[in-house]
Amino acid sequence: MEDFHAWLIAWLARLSRNHDIAKAIDYMLRRWPAFDGVCIANNAAEQALRSGADRCAECGRWR
Repeated sequence: MEDFHAWLIAWLARLSRNHDIAKAIDYMLRRWPAFDGVCIANNAAEQALRSGADRCAECGRWR
């Protein structure tokens, strides 16, 4: 997460203050303690969004 925080700060410095992406980054940085420690792995997010019906009944794997 420290690398991600540094990456956000670097990108914020490159963007115009009025750019929508800059506003989103600024929003996240102002609330960083709430985001710190959150798992942001795409695989975890995808699995959390899937319903139990998407699991294969025989093997328990995601389709």
